[in-house]
Amino acid sequence: FSLGLLAAGLGWLYANDRPDDTEALLAFCAECCGGQLREELERLEVSAALTAGERLYRESGHGGVRSEAAAGYPSVRGHALPALRRFVDAGLSLNDAGALTLLILLGETRDSNVYARGGLKAADNLAAAMRRLMRRERLPETAEIAALNAEFIRGNISPGGAADLLAVTFFLYFLAERPAAAP
Repeated sequence: FSLGLLAAGLGWLYANDRPDDTEALLAFCAECCGGQLREELERLEVSAALTAGERLYRESGHGGVRSEAAAGYPSVRGHALPALRRFVDAGLSLNDAGALTLLILLGETRDSNVYARGGLKAADNLAAAMRRLMRRERLPETAEIAALNAEFIRGNISPGGAADLLAVTFFLYFLAERPAAAP
């Protein structure tokens, strides 16, 4: 969904001679689908809420990826992309920077996949734990992240929503970092 929306947005911006930078692309996403997606979520009846994101919205007001898209991906714009840039600028590999950025996203979003498997309390607890982890003076190292992964597997926690937002983050990072076209 998200990468398709971003690709369509880039195509539209290019075809209409508009800037294709991060802000223009995220604004396109919000403008393109914001009203319609918000209306869909608002019209949901509890008995008709079929997806985890829809159930999460009805229970907590967090709307999953549709709410992210409708708002122009605020968790990516405000948290993940600046963090990824900061980690890469500090000399971390893209892999290590991405792993830490995923932890940031887990702290700043309510992942509908985590919610689907463990409920709102599990999603909220995970987000709070990740915020505490990433606010420590010392960032988690590879072994600690691997231990978290093993814990997630044992607990049947699959943060696929945050992983999708990480893909959006990398997409926007590489869009901004691409070499300028030759004249």
